[in-house]
Amino acid sequence: MGDNSQTTLVSDKDGALWIGTTDQLYVLANPGAVLTNSSLFMREVSALQGQSIVDIAVDPQNNKWVATKEGVFVLDPDGIEIINEYNTDNSLLVSNDILSIGFDAFNGRCLIGTNEGLSVAHTTSLTPNESFSNLRCYPQPFTPEQHDYVVVEGLAGESSVHIASIDGTVVRVLDAGDSQKVVWDGTNQRGELVPTGVYYIGVGSETQDSSSVLKLAVVRK
Repeated sequence: MGDNSQTTLVSDKDGALWIGTTDQLYVLANPGAVLTNSSLFMREVSALQGQSIVDIAVDPQNNKWVATKEGVFVLDPDGIEIINEYNTDNSLLVSNDILSIGFDAFNGRCLIGTNEGLSVAHTTSLTPNESFSNLRCYPQPFTPEQHDYVVVEGLAGESSVHIASIDGTVVRVLDAGDSQKVVWDGTNQRGELVPTGVYYIGVGSETQDSSSVLKLAVVRK
C-alpha cells in the first residue's frame, strides 16, 4: 500500500475489505489471511486513482458508493468499472465535497452528507423480500408517452422478470439480482416500444423457489 493515511474501511458482501486513503482506493480480497499468517492479496482500484477517499458504502447489489472531494462514484462489485458518477453538474447533489455516505438498503436510498448539507439519491437497489407477498407493478396503465418506466417491486432474492404479451410471447427479460425492484422502459429485446395491449409480468426467484404473475396494461397514444 503506497499511502498509509487510511480514511475509511468497509467489508463487502463477499468478505473483501475496502480501504480508502487520501489518494487511492484499495481492496483486500482475503482479510482472514491475517489469522493464519498467509499471504494477503491486495490491489489498487485503478478507476479511482488519485482520488481522496472519504467514505464507502456497500449497497444490496454489492456495488460500492465511494465518497470523495469531487463527488460520489459508484463502482461495480469488483471495483473495475465506474457505473455511475454524481456531482453538482449532473445531479441535485448540493456539494462535491462529500463528508460521509450511507445506504438505506430497505428503501434503496443513498444518504450523502456534504459540507453544504444532506443529499439523498433514490436507487433500485433494495434488500430483497423473502417472498412475493408484496409484489406489485405501477403505473397502471403504463403509457410510454407519459411515463418513463414501469416499476416492478416486492421481488425476492435472485429474481428474474419475464414480460410477455397476451399470447405468451416473451418480449423482455430483466434480472433483478439482489434487489427487490426493477424498472422496465416499455421496450422489447430490440429496444422497440411494445404495442398497446395487456402484458404478463412473470417473476421467479432461485433462492426462494417461488414465482408469481402480474398483469400490466400498456396504452400507446
